[in-house]
Amino acid sequence: MSETNYHCTDQEIKQIVYFLRLFRPNELGFLLNIGSKWSRYDPNRLERITFLFNSTFKTNQPVNIVQHTLTFFDRNRSLSFNHNFPLNEIAVQQLDPFRSDCPVCGNNLHLIAASVQLVKMYCLKGRMIETRVFSVTCSHNQTSHTKEPPISIYPNFIRQGSLDTWTSDSLNSGDFVYLGGRHAFERALIEGYTCQLLGSPSSWNKAVDGWNLEAFNSGSAEKRNSWQLRLSLAFMKYKTIQFDLCVGNTVVNVPSSIGAFDQWAWDTIPDRLVSFVYLWSNHASLMGACGIDCCRCIVMDGHQKCRRRVCRAKQVMVSTEEFDSLKIGCCRTPIRGSQYCELHQDQHLVDDLSSSSIGQNKQHSSLSTYRQKWRRRSHIGLDATSCRTRKSKPDAYVNRCSRSFGLIAGVTNCKIIVTFSELFRCETLREILSLLFSTIRASDGCFPPTVVYDDGCHLAEYLQNHFDVDLAVTPASMVLKRTPFSIDRVHFKNHVGRWCRKNMNPDNNRLLDGVNTEAAEQLFSWLKGYANILSCLGWRRSASFMLILFHNKNLERKNVRPTRTFEIISKIPQVKNICLAHVADSTTLSDMKIKNRTDHLDLVHQMPAQHLNPAMALAPTTSKSSDNVLSNDTTVCHKPDELSSKRDPPLLPPETTPSLFHNPWTVIANTIREDAQKIQRIKLSNYRRNAKRWRK
Repeated sequence: MSETNYHCTDQEIKQIVYFLRLFRPNELGFLLNIGSKWSRYDPNRLERITFLFNSTFKTNQPVNIVQHTLTFFDRNRSLSFNHNFPLNEIAVQQLDPFRSDCPVCGNNLHLIAASVQLVKMYCLKGRMIETRVFSVTCSHNQTSHTKEPPISIYPNFIRQGSLDTWTSDSLNSGDFVYLGGRHAFERALIEGYTCQLLGSPSSWNKAVDGWNLEAFNSGSAEKRNSWQLRLSLAFMKYKTIQFDLCVGNTVVNVPSSIGAFDQWAWDTIPDRLVSFVYLWSNHASLMGACGIDCCRCIVMDGHQKCRRRVCRAKQVMVSTEEFDSLKIGCCRTPIRGSQYCELHQDQHLVDDLSSSSIGQNKQHSSLSTYRQKWRRRSHIGLDATSCRTRKSKPDAYVNRCSRSFGLIAGVTNCKIIVTFSELFRCETLREILSLLFSTIRASDGCFPPTVVYDDGCHLAEYLQNHFDVDLAVTPASMVLKRTPFSIDRVHFKNHVGRWCRKNMNPDNNRLLDGVNTEAAEQLFSWLKGYANILSCLGWRRSASFMLILFHNKNLERKNVRPTRTFEIISKIPQVKNICLAHVADSTTLSDMKIKNRTDHLDLVHQMPAQHLNPAMALAPTTSKSSDNVLSNDTTVCHKPDELSSKRDPPLLPPETTPSLFHNPWTVIANTIREDAQKIQRIKLSNYRRNAKRWRK
């Protein structure tokens, strides 16, 4: 047996034992640590260290004992309890599960059941370190929950099947956040980027470039790393879960697949919008009033700087509680190389055919617009106003526009954003009224007593003239009908109508005395800095990003931390159609599925039998039919021995039918694409012919 090698002499051991009789190990470590950090140029250094030590540990050590202890360990650095080794570079960072007991069966999970995976951790100053993530799994064996699927507990969530369950305790556990996959993030990195984003607009690319440069200058990295997409996904996922927990949800179930997060966020955006409107409409009672004029009015206005690419299908209709039909437009992003999304590819042909008629009717359209501009309007209903402040655009312009028209937002006079919605056609009165109706329903009785809008005269006129005609009578519409409208003070000078000057003057509205009517304009002066960011977002993330941005901006204004929880989830009302873009997209998808199924069955019934039965297609007597709807390159060939064992395929829906022939939508899309290409070639030849004439 080898002898033990001792690193301390007997004299050093006696000295350490002496100090351990005076101090506990934690007290001795604290004293040595604070002594190494305190400046030696302080004339009262020992007295202040002694006072701080005694007040921390509730002891009464004299100054001479403290001085003797510090002097001894300064002279004998090898006996010091401190070290100067960089542990982050020596040891691999490790993340443990946030709990060790099963939430289903209550079993204590042993360490032997743990599994580990190596991930990459993104930290402040652009550092990236290798990290080991541990997880424990419980199969509920020998319990009454054996039929339950196994669960795995990770550092920040619980995974069961294809869902990850997040709670407030799991999300806020530790200084690092593991969101799934092979990447983790330092919590301070995400929170720091949020603060940086609110202070000055900074895209993910700029933020990552800055951190890469900082890492290179400090010597912690030698090459630039592109992790903008990982940062964007981490920011969206972390902040979305944080918002759901903020409004009082005890658990948040998120798909475990990273690729399915965007679709989940889009599917749940209506509920999140209702929670947002309820929370900030009731902020005076939940967080305290902003002042004596808190929530005296809501200022509505449109902002057209943040315009992202959208599908050119502008004829998408929805129905709400107040309007039987409301034209919204498609919210999806066009596919690459096209001006339409995947749901409206059949609009290419219609668009090309209608473009020729637009040129023919251009002169007539201009003359009609000129006449309508100067025509005196009949005095009906509210004595129609003659103000030229309408914001609606001609259909010819709207239908040709490939970008959205920004957004419309409702802001209280205390600069709290309470509601918003994207615009895909233009700032129409019907969409503004629909947003106000949804806000009234979601606010649950906390709607401000007056409304300010820069085109309030036309809005009030439309509401009064169409109420109980083509605008249904609902509790929300009755509330808005009784609400007084005014124009903000900056835009009121542009209104020249007699009725407008008499009834829309904000100075005549006693509810607006001393109230800021330019809150929306002040908000948009801040929001215009995010135009480049919002214009590059896709259709699934756009609404979620704006909700996160506005929510954190409101928290900053109210001086509330984002980790605070408001127990309001049981009080939030159920509101339909609060997100018109989501309603329009869902309606289009359902109509598309019905039409796809109908066209598929019609095509099946119209096909000859040899195209449905592959055995007949390979028979010697089979010949090409002149009415074959399939091209030669789509013929499915099977080996003779395979055909003997196969039965005729059943006529199933399109989702389950074997691909023996093209999907009818593929045939239709190919036909439309070919026709569009022909029209484009004709246009190009006409243009070249005219160009030659112009040169001559």
